[in-house]
Amino acid sequence: MVGGCLVSAILAFYFLLVSKSCGSDCGGEVAVVFTIVGHLAGLCAYIALALLALRGNWSAVLTPAVGFVICCVIFFSFGNLSLILADQETLFYMMRSDYFISESELLRADFQTFAGAATIFAFMRLGFGWRKLQSIDQGKPLSIRAVALLFLILGLALKLLVIVPAEWGYADWTVPGTLMNLQPLADAGFMLLVMAIAQGERNLLVLLLLLWPLHFAICVLSFTKETMIVAILMPMLGAALGGMRFRNILIWSLAVAALFVSTQNSFLAARKDIIAYSGTERHSPIADRITILGRAIVLANSSDEIIIDGAALPPQLWWARLSYAGPQIRASELFDNGQPLPLMYSPFQVLIPRAIWPDKPELTNLGLMFNREVSRNGQTLGRVAFTVFGEGYWMFGWLGVVLFSGLTGLIFGVMTRKSQQWIHKRDLIFLPAILLATKMGAMGVLGFFQTGIAIDFILFLVLAMTLGVVSTFMRQRA
Repeated sequence: MVGGCLVSAILAFYFLLVSKSCGSDCGGEVAVVFTIVGHLAGLCAYIALALLALRGNWSAVLTPAVGFVICCVIFFSFGNLSLILADQETLFYMMRSDYFISESELLRADFQTFAGAATIFAFMRLGFGWRKLQSIDQGKPLSIRAVALLFLILGLALKLLVIVPAEWGYADWTVPGTLMNLQPLADAGFMLLVMAIAQGERNLLVLLLLLWPLHFAICVLSFTKETMIVAILMPMLGAALGGMRFRNILIWSLAVAALFVSTQNSFLAARKDIIAYSGTERHSPIADRITILGRAIVLANSSDEIIIDGAALPPQLWWARLSYAGPQIRASELFDNGQPLPLMYSPFQVLIPRAIWPDKPELTNLGLMFNREVSRNGQTLGRVAFTVFGEGYWMFGWLGVVLFSGLTGLIFGVMTRKSQQWIHKRDLIFLPAILLATKMGAMGVLGFFQTGIAIDFILFLVLAMTLGVVSTFMRQRA
């Protein structure tokens, strides 16, 4: 955390210095070179921090602290490089967007991002505390096999009987956001299943071969890269914790990265096809989805271009979509132009789940509202995330960046400490809470504080208390 704070603070100062030094010539070759050097240095530094944290301890990846370092690697360092180094076809495509920014605006976004990241790391250390973790003997840990089967039963039942029928148009109910956040239950089960197999329980291999392909097929037909990638990464993590060699983990990771790149444009086109079929991005039955998937696979393996909204998708669009600098700058401009974002919700609206408050007012989708404001198109259905830093600046200027980043850091610090305690005690019944915390660290900052991090933290606390009760019950029955 201290290393992350130091690296982020140095990068923030560096990009501020470059911005002030180049003045009106931020688009010049020298300024562009300095910008590239800054991002490459940040990329290397954050990768080094991640490797140091994971050295000899793969379970450290299951914490918001390491998750946020990985976020800095993928999105803030590597992602923002696309705005300079992507091929000409991709840059020309991006110029059509309301969120395309100049080199000088990129420097401003970089300063805001890394200043916010430094604040998150600093407050994360405060939230984590200074005392060393102590082992607390709470009895014999539950068996990996028992916990894996529990998560598989609950997770697959939730996915197949509740979420998929609603999402694919077979049922007319609305799934509460709380239940949607429990989707990784099945992935947690598969991770522990692979971990148990790697540690010698070979009889579970049949169960894995029967259930995981079904789970992965559903993830693919959802046309969501995040869901599909997690379905692969979790078994890989289980194998790593079970003793897989580093070389095999590296090969598996590169294969996952290649899959992400190759499916970017195909999945984007598939979601557009679903809208054409059903009028929405989700409510499409399985037969239509299989047809759409087949067409996407054929198109991906042909020389034909994928056309969306009258333009061919460039080959490096996947890289450009890793950058949030453009939306972040547009959100900041709204504040600078005298249009600050009002506080959208009362604490009661944010914290009380709909299961307890059935008549709870619908929460405004910040990404949708923001996209309509920037595009001047009140009919668009596209949602655009502009990061916690952009949200804070849009509300209160630089004070908002510090406020939202500080609160985010405190939350990440608390969750990192709890996650490490559970991992240290091998109390894997708490794995769903650990995975939620890890996801928040890796992806939470890319979304919003009001409707993302704050709500997910409450869910984390409730989930931890619920799993604690389940753990006690299972120990008594064991």
